[in-house]
Amino acid sequence: MNVTIHHDLGHPDAPLRAALVAASIGGQAEQALLGHTDFHYRADTLAAYSHDEDEAQLIILCDEVAFLHVFLPRRDNVHTVHVQATVLPGRDPLPLLDALYPAFQDLCRQERRTAVTWWEYSRQEEPTLTAATDSGAVEATPVTDWLQERGFVLDQVEVTNTLQLPVTVGRGTAISGTSW
Repeated sequence: MNVTIHHDLGHPDAPLRAALVAASIGGQAEQALLGHTDFHYRADTLAAYSHDEDEAQLIILCDEVAFLHVFLPRRDNVHTVHVQATVLPGRDPLPLLDALYPAFQDLCRQERRTAVTWWEYSRQEEPTLTAATDSGAVEATPVTDWLQERGFVLDQVEVTNTLQLPVTVGRGTAISGTSW
């Protein structure tokens, strides 16, 4: 597997290929898991954040089917690194994470990062993996198992929900001279 680290993702008006690939993977993965793409980073946003002075962001890409989105604080908490893995739907994440992880570990050593936070989207249909704080649970997945095997502990659960509202389009009444 080909793993590459991309510090420079271009500029908002001209994102580089790594930003375009990561945005595409992110959109597809989020649509498959969540049913929308409200949270993924677009290519222009990735490119802009790769030059952020407070928290540089970079992409570790694997064969254009998976990536780690890495956040490196530059002013505060400079011992910390934040990361989120994203894999194309239908692909087995485990061998891809196995391929990406050594490059991520090397990057952490080079950047002298000693604390890692890892975000992972998970469904809430059968929440069996409980946070260490007992303040929530998520559905265990092969990725959460992979993380636990490497010493990660679920510390916090953040829940987002999408409420689908019925939409009725039709003739409305006039309000202040404007027809709705």
